[in-house]
Amino acid sequence: MVEVLLRHGTKVDNANNYDQTVLHIAANWANVRTVEVLAEAHLEGLSTESRDCKGRTAWEVFEARATRPDGFDGAFGKLIDHVKRLEAAREIDADEKDVFADAVEMHNPVES
Repeated sequence: MVEVLLRHGTKVDNANNYDQTVLHIAANWANVRTVEVLAEAHLEGLSTESRDCKGRTAWEVFEARATRPDGFDGAFGKLIDHVKRLEAAREIDADEKDVFADAVEMHNPVES
């Protein structure tokens, strides 16, 4: 089901009424296969630092999960690493845009 939703462009960067992102929900309820599918998807806009209404990150929800299926720890770790790489790429893109804007401004100063 998750594969179908992702294939049809479901937004993954929204939070529910409890401020839970898809990472929080996966940390608490998902099985290994669902987490693996998410780790292979382009999860643009997610943050590993997002906090739910109880102030917990997805990693903290994962750590509090009472029972985890075999292989879940490794799969969830890969998912978090995947999202962290996407976050880092966004930061690099933002920095490059700032550098470009600064360069344009230096070559085309605004006259007052």
